[in-house]
Amino acid sequence: MALDDKQDNSKTFMETVSSREPPKKDASKRRFPKIRTFSSLKHRNFRFLLAGTFFMSAGNWIQQVTMGWLAYDMTASPFLVGALMGTRSVPFLIAGPLGGVFGDRMDRKKILIATQLASMILAVSLGTLLLNDQAKVWHLFVFAFLSGGAWAFMNPVRMSLVANLVPRDDLMNAVALNSASFNINRAIGPAAAGILIGYFGPATNFFLQALMYTGVLAAVMPLNVPAHERQDVSKASLISNLMEGVRYVRHERTILSLLLIVLVPSLFVMPFTHGILPVFSEEVLHAGPEGLGYLLSAAGVGGVIGTIIVASLGNFKKKGLLVLGGSLGGGAAMLVFSQMTWMPLAMFLLGVVACSEMVFRATNNTLIQTITPDYYRSRVMSILMMDHGLVPLGSLLAGTLAEFYGSPFAILIGGISVLILVGLMIIKFETLRKA
Repeated sequence: MALDDKQDNSKTFMETVSSREPPKKDASKRRFPKIRTFSSLKHRNFRFLLAGTFFMSAGNWIQQVTMGWLAYDMTASPFLVGALMGTRSVPFLIAGPLGGVFGDRMDRKKILIATQLASMILAVSLGTLLLNDQAKVWHLFVFAFLSGGAWAFMNPVRMSLVANLVPRDDLMNAVALNSASFNINRAIGPAAAGILIGYFGPATNFFLQALMYTGVLAAVMPLNVPAHERQDVSKASLISNLMEGVRYVRHERTILSLLLIVLVPSLFVMPFTHGILPVFSEEVLHAGPEGLGYLLSAAGVGGVIGTIIVASLGNFKKKGLLVLGGSLGGGAAMLVFSQMTWMPLAMFLLGVVACSEMVFRATNNTLIQTITPDYYRSRVMSILMMDHGLVPLGSLLAGTLAEFYGSPFAILIGGISVLILVGLMIIKFETLRKA
C-alpha cells in the first residue's frame, strides 16, 4: 500500500512538472515569431494588381524626373519648376473625387484600363512633340494637368481594389507591398531616367513611359475582381454620392483625423523636397540630371525600406503610433537634409525622409481602408488623395522661398512646419494616438 502511494505521488509530481513545461512548439513560436513580409502574395489577384502597380509607378517616376528636368532646362526658373510639379496635382481636387464616386458605382477594373489607355496616348503625344523639336513650355503644363487628371481618377480606385483582393489580416501587408512596388521604381526609375536624358534626350523617356503603361494593361486584364458592395450607390446622383462620402468622413472622427494629418506631408514634404529637388541638385550639390536621378533613387530605396518595415509588422495593433512616428521622423530628417552639401550624405538623408513618409502613408492608408465600409471606400480614398491637390500650394510656396532665399532655406522651413503641425495634431486628436 505504501509502495502504491509512493508511486502515485511520484506520478502526480511528474505530471505537475510536465504541465508546467511549455510545449517545445509553443516555445519556438515565441522565440521565433512568424515573419509576414510577403504574406499577401499568396493571393493570385493581388499578385496581378501588384505587377500592374509596378509598371504604373515605373511610368510615373520616369515622367516626374523628365518633366522636372525639362522645366528647369527650358526656363531656368525654380518658380516654374515648382509650378509645373504642382500643376499635375491640381486635378486631384476635381478628378479625384469623381474617380472615387465612379469607383463605388462601376467596375473598378474597367476604370483602371481606361485611365491607362489615356495615359499612354498622352505620353506618346508629348514624346512626338519633343522628338520633332516642337515642344513648348505650355505643352508641359497641359501634359502635366491631363496626365495628373488620369492619375487622380485612377488612384482611389486602384487603392480600393487592394481591400477587395485580400482578407483583412493581410491588408496592412498588401498595402505596404503595393507601396514597396511603387518605391522600387522610385529607386530605379529616376536614375535610369536621368541617364537616358543624358544619353538619348528626354523624348525617349516618354515613349518608354507609354511602354510601361502597356505593361499595366497586360497585368490588369487577367484580374478577377470580386463584386464589391454598392448599397444602391448608382441609383443616386454623382453629387449625392459624393456628399454621402463627405458626411461619412465628418462623422467618423478617427477617419477625419487620419485624413487631416496626411495634409501635412502633402504641403511640406513632397513639394519642399521633390518639388524643388532639381534646383537643390544643381545649385547646392552641383550635379546634373544624373545627380537628380541618384537623389530620387535614394529616396526610392528609403521608401522601399519603410514599406518592408510595415509589411513585416503584419497586422500591427498600435498603428496610430506608426503614423505619428513616421511623420515626425520625416520632418526631423528634412531639417538635416537642408544643410547638406555632400552628395552621399544628402542621398542618405533623403532616403530617411522617404522611409519615414512611407511608414506614415502605408499605415495611414491601412487604417482608413480597415475602418471604412467597402461601399464608401473609393470615395473615402478619393478624399484622401485630394491631399495631392494641395501640392501646388506647397510647390508655389517652396518655389517662391527657393527663388528668393535659396532651396536649403525652403527645405528647412518645410521640416520645421511638419514638426509643428504634427505636434498640434497630436494635441488636438486623441484618436490618432489610440488608432
